[in-house]
Amino acid sequence: MREQALPLTQAPDLLELRLAEVFNTKEKSSLLKLIERLPYPFNIVNLKSAVKEKETPSPGKVFILTMDEYQLLEKKIVKWKDSWFILLVDEVREEDYLDVDNLLVLDSATQNQVPSLLETINLHFCHYKKQQLIKNAVKNAQILGKESVKYLEGLSGSINRGEKEFVSSGKTAIDIIEELLSFYSDYFVINDQLDLERLLKKSVNKSKIVKSVQIYDSLDELLDEDKGGGMILPLINGESLSLALYRFPKSISAIAPLYTYFLHCLASVGYSKLHPVSEDEEDAIWEEAFSKFPFPCALVTEQGELILHNPSFSKLNLSPAVLSRKENLEKVEVDNKVFELNRIEISRSERKESLLMLISENSSLDNQTGSKKEDSSEELGIVSSSIAHELNNPLAGILATIAVLELEDEWLEDPEVSQALVEMRQSGKRCKDLIEIFLGFSRAHPKRGESHDIEEVFSKSLELIRFRTIESNARFDFDFQKKSGTFKREFNDSILSMMFYLILNEILTSFSHHKLVSHDEDNVLVGTLSEGATKIIIEMEKDFNFYKSIEESKLIQHLLDLLGMSLQVEQRRIILSEWTLT
Repeated sequence: MREQALPLTQAPDLLELRLAEVFNTKEKSSLLKLIERLPYPFNIVNLKSAVKEKETPSPGKVFILTMDEYQLLEKKIVKWKDSWFILLVDEVREEDYLDVDNLLVLDSATQNQVPSLLETINLHFCHYKKQQLIKNAVKNAQILGKESVKYLEGLSGSINRGEKEFVSSGKTAIDIIEELLSFYSDYFVINDQLDLERLLKKSVNKSKIVKSVQIYDSLDELLDEDKGGGMILPLINGESLSLALYRFPKSISAIAPLYTYFLHCLASVGYSKLHPVSEDEEDAIWEEAFSKFPFPCALVTEQGELILHNPSFSKLNLSPAVLSRKENLEKVEVDNKVFELNRIEISRSERKESLLMLISENSSLDNQTGSKKEDSSEELGIVSSSIAHELNNPLAGILATIAVLELEDEWLEDPEVSQALVEMRQSGKRCKDLIEIFLGFSRAHPKRGESHDIEEVFSKSLELIRFRTIESNARFDFDFQKKSGTFKREFNDSILSMMFYLILNEILTSFSHHKLVSHDEDNVLVGTLSEGATKIIIEMEKDFNFYKSIEESKLIQHLLDLLGMSLQVEQRRIILSEWTLT
């Protein structure tokens, strides 16, 4: 691609190579810890104002200190956990300084390396930010596709019921999309990016669903751009990469996801016209596509010369030249099996070719491709609820037996037996709560009119993880806050409760690892759960690098998809929000 972002896995290695000759092992280790925790962007701050600051500065500041300044700020360094300090001294004496991760001490021999050090930090986080831009753009495209499908399903239902819903200016959704697609052929005849941007502007001006579209070839330009709640989507063709920034009016129409999806498809058509892939790149794309087809297929020239084929085609032992002379939908018999020939004529690299696909008459294309008609949420509901039902009846019998025993005086007279019955009842109750959660997975959607209490759902998750906290000799202590009203999105209580449980589980695991390394004596994980109209925020008081495992959890991501929510992890904060265009 024309703009290469440095993979995050390579960045620490690059830093270590550049710093190995300058810093000793302890300094280098501290420095790498500092860099790993440093959010982008960072600022070099004037100490005169910093010393007078009463409140904690905003995250991402780097302070370069002399010894006098260090003595003034020593107490604040411990409190300002999200800022970083580089202390310059004549000679390093470890006993003179705080032993904290956000302080790096450099002696006179290494002070002249500070400019290159800061340059390295800046380079690292510029690459990191570019990587995040691309990652978010791809994620936005995936979410946009899902939201478009949801809108189309609703639109299809309205049409089937004979309803006519006007979106804006007396136009229906179909009118607006047809109007947009009337520009389709124009995107094939553009000459440069200016033409593409003019055509996009012309397309959006008619409907006013999207306010503006701007294309960025340089990721550096987009880093400095005020995105103003806009949405970034990728434009990729072969090795070429650009990002498109879509902005929306203050009042966003319900059709906006679908409209943006179609508009971006048009932008991609124009972009591919301006950035054609090379023949080698195109061949690589075809080869990858052919390897995924579960049915026999081949690409042949007009003369019947075989260009590409997949293993399924090889097994049939057919002559490409003979097959290329057959008509579309003609029957082909091979080893007592009858296939229907699907023939598609294409133009590639200024030559005419034919894509030949052989579909068995005995099975539909859906069956050959292994299409699964039930989506993952239905499968999850079927499996989990089946297991839960099997467990529910015997558990109910156990709890009923315990209740009967608790009524017998002879059992209650023995304190040890009485306590054991209480503990058995509590354990049974916990198992029943867990079963209720699994039964809840079988509900594809939240019940209409059912009230959803975020605090209650979160408390259930805390109860579920209680035994893990006892095993880990730890305890969660959460304060609940409502910042801007009740969370508006409808959700499945069971799925959200399970997701909270998985998040708490990752936090607890990271905390256990942190204790092993740091020898921290504190066993209480203090945090805050904040509920707003569009967001749920879990914020931990201490930072012990729990965010990476949460971001990488495929199960958490799957549950997010089922809930239609997105997750953002910052230092000490996990933000769950309903996905929107802004």
